[in-house]
Amino acid sequence: MKKIKMLLCALAMTSASVWAQTTQPCVVVEQTDGTKANYLLASEPRITYAAGEVCLTTTETTVTLPAADVAKVYLSETETITGVQTAETSSSVLVNLTGGSLALSGLDGGSAVALYDADGRQLCSGTASSVGTLSLSLGSLPSGIIIVKTIHQTFKIIRI
Repeated sequence: MKKIKMLLCALAMTSASVWAQTTQPCVVVEQTDGTKANYLLASEPRITYAAGEVCLTTTETTVTLPAADVAKVYLSETETITGVQTAETSSSVLVNLTGGSLALSGLDGGSAVALYDADGRQLCSGTASSVGTLSLSLGSLPSGIIIVKTIHQTFKIIRI
């Protein structure tokens, strides 16, 4: 555990000069079901293991998972997108934020999508159509970080 913390500190100190403006270093937590969550090093992630649980704490949130559900934890980089309304993700899921709604396409037909707040509380959910599209209204959701979890990936959006 000490080695991970030391590596995170060393990487954080060099991140400003090493990484391009469009990428940021992060800790990736990959679960056994294939879902991945990125935690930027700027959010000061700390990982602990006790009583069969892995706990990741950042300046924004705390996530606790059963150790059996965690496949691996590693350092990577993630692309940051600013000032863009549409972004294509790595698994060909197209994300479009328009007005007060989130439109997703390229999903597996019939797959579940859920939106969570930074504390892990589910805000809403939906099921992709047979052609892999889904639209969710953001109008009644609170401002702040919203975590979107699909069957293949997890990503964050910020609602202002």
